[in-house]
Amino acid sequence: MSKQNRRLLIQFAKWPELGKVKTRMQPYLTVQQSKALHSNLLRFCADRLYQPEKWQSQLCLAGKSFDPTLDRQEILSELGISRALDCSSQGRGDLGARMKLAATEGLLSNSSVVIIGSDCPFIEPNYIEEAFLKLESSSDVVLGPAFDGGYVLIGLSKAAILNVVFDDMPWSQSHLFERTLAELQSHNVSYSTLAGLNDIDRPEDLALLEKINYEKLWF
Repeated sequence: MSKQNRRLLIQFAKWPELGKVKTRMQPYLTVQQSKALHSNLLRFCADRLYQPEKWQSQLCLAGKSFDPTLDRQEILSELGISRALDCSSQGRGDLGARMKLAATEGLLSNSSVVIIGSDCPFIEPNYIEEAFLKLESSSDVVLGPAFDGGYVLIGLSKAAILNVVFDDMPWSQSHLFERTLAELQSHNVSYSTLAGLNDIDRPEDLALLEKINYEKLWF
């Protein structure tokens, strides 16, 4: 398969470390339940979105407890993931710097890259497919907005525009999506948006899982 037809889905995730993940869920959840929720969401997203006939999948990990010297099978085994995902380290810097690095490396051998987190179990394969199709038709950037003001997905097809979307952005703030659109517009970058979705970040978000009959992922 040539680069022109190659797709890469990158899932960003923190290594599940007790007391370091899903901290905004506490004290509603214990630290053990918070870790379990994080681990289960990570596995759920990785499993649900594994579509090797449509795109390659890569798990991009960060955290002080993450050992990047482990081989891929050891990493996946530690996380309880049975799918044959590629694994990489997020590297250093803020979220923008880490996503920029992942996208830069991904676009070296792929025509389009889509990056997601591990906090949105509502992303379905069709949502990812829609993002790739938009990148392959008329858009240089695709954004999937989150209802908290950020985004659950960003897709890119040109390395030249990575500075626009990843440099000096208000990460983890409620105006990230709005600011990203403003930067795209000011630099005349073609873009598309997808339907808005919810992340699972706060105690009040847990009820969303029950509404769509997901198991209680924090036990």
